[in-house]
Amino acid sequence: EVIQGDLLSQINLTGRIRDQTHAFIRLINHHGAEAAAGKAAVEVAAAIFRESGLLDDLQEDDTLTGQIRLENIYELLRAIQEHDYGEEAHTLSSYLQTVALMTDADEDDPASDRVVLMTLHASKGLEFEVVFIGGMEEGLLPLIRGERISIRDLEEERRLFYVGATRAKSRLYLGWAKTRYRYGSRPDFTTLSSFIDEIKPGTLKKRRSLTRSGSRKRDSFPRHKARRPDRAVGASFTDNRFRKKAYKPSTSGHVPSCNPSDLSVGTLVRHKVYGEGRVIQLEGSGSMTKAVVDFHSYGTKRLMVSFAPMKVI
Repeated sequence: EVIQGDLLSQINLTGRIRDQTHAFIRLINHHGAEAAAGKAAVEVAAAIFRESGLLDDLQEDDTLTGQIRLENIYELLRAIQEHDYGEEAHTLSSYLQTVALMTDADEDDPASDRVVLMTLHASKGLEFEVVFIGGMEEGLLPLIRGERISIRDLEEERRLFYVGATRAKSRLYLGWAKTRYRYGSRPDFTTLSSFIDEIKPGTLKKRRSLTRSGSRKRDSFPRHKARRPDRAVGASFTDNRFRKKAYKPSTSGHVPSCNPSDLSVGTLVRHKVYGEGRVIQLEGSGSMTKAVVDFHSYGTKRLMVSFAPMKVI
């Protein structure tokens, strides 16, 4: 409402910024009307991500940060889709109301019987008597996307773990899951974080056996291919590719990496994050088509074809 009101005309925008602003207004107005008419929330959200050019930008960003942001979008769409498939038909407006209620519930209340979580990044500069760090698994900490992780990215992940671990003044608890649901897929067996191996022997008090995986042999899980240096180097880095990009609306609309009609059981595909795999099942139709893909290195994943960065080989 602010950018469409009198205030916009007073700002005196010119050239490219003016054109981009008006394009953004048209985009929001169009999909806002669709949402108000009752269109499925996940379809509205996915269309906005595609037509705004955001998906294109993130799919072209091969940095670790870019991949994390892309998967955050997938996770958001998955959450919206789960909301859509509830007992009642839901709109984007009802989803946002639900999220607002969840956010209010996260406010710190010393009298409540719940805890508030924070990210490792948000913990910088803070100290606590006791710290719990969950997700000590390969693929989460260190965060690994694709078949390889660079030395630089691995060191950044190690530094981040160090930041979290040193927030504890008295006790530090490290937790992990033997199996985990990720991005709406079936449960996958996990691999214990390599950072656990780097902790000085005798420092950890093991509550349970530190097995490398839930129930499969260790060799069944590919480890990252970057060689670790003999010692950790705590260093931060900057990259010009991390700079924010100007809003760039898509002029022709986003073309999905895979057209659902191109897929069938047995089709070989290559995913930007998960690598190569084979389609073993197709679900739904049209823009809501989901493909169940058995990836060589990551096991079975269920993906929405419309916005998965995946191509037929």
